Amino acid sequence: MYVWVILAVFIVALHSFNLAVRSDMRSIYVEPQAESALTKLVLQHRAAKQYLTYEIADKTKPYPSGEIELEKLDPFMPSGFELEYEVRDEEGEIDEEGEIDEDAEVPVTQRNITRVYCLDSTSLDDGLSRKIDDCRSENATNFLITYGCVPQRWMRIDANRPANDFLNAIKKVYASGSNFGYTVDVEPEDFSGMTAEEKKEYLSYNPINSTMRIDNTEQTWLSIPQYIISNDVGETGFSKVCGDERQCEYCLVYMDSIGKD
Repeated sequence: MYVWVILAVFIVALHSFNLAVRSDMRSIYVEPQAESALTKLVLQHRAAKQYLTYEIADKTKPYPSGEIELEKLDPFMPSGFELEYEVRDEEGEIDEEGEIDEDAEVPVTQRNITRVYCLDSTSLDDGLSRKIDDCRSENATNFLITYGCVPQRWMRIDANRPANDFLNAIKKVYASGSNFGYTVDVEPEDFSGMTAEEKKEYLSYNPINSTMRIDNTEQTWLSIPQYIISNDVGETGFSKVCGDERQCEYCLVYMDSIGKD
């Protein structure tokens, strides 16, 4: 009797190998993993916006430019959510082998970074290429930007861009908008020889004529200021992680213009 039961189970197991894989397997298993990674960056950025609302309004404090430490954002995160990052391998998987030093700093390629940039609006013709010391001055144009590397597991090697699972996850997490997506290099123009109509068409997808924009498969794009791309070369600066001296092929970016007071 037991022999026949075991034999039946064995036959069913063999037959299962011939069953077709569910057509929606990627949407119910793979995409939610991408959504989880995206949600962490989105929540971190939105927490930073709430934090800045209070900091900028307090004129007794210096304007909060530079990197915003994660500890300052924790009070503005959803209940029970903590901005912690695990050490991951080159493929973006959590490193579960061996003991991890809890005091070790997580590499910049494995975490999301939030920074405030104060730029000189008079450098608009050069793609906003200069910073300004007084973030509350008349000529200041300020940006809040959160960025992090797109792990290799979410890259489509044959097309040299983020995989469809990742792009679909972007749509589900953020819906639509030009200020959230992944980085794409663009070629700036000097506009010599261009007609007014040609210049207008070019600026429709690269409004400030910089060398990088945010893309998310929508038909509208947002240019990243040139200073952020090329000149912020600190250890966690955008240029060092995602810009001209990048450590990542693609980065996920969420950027907003913010007020002076």
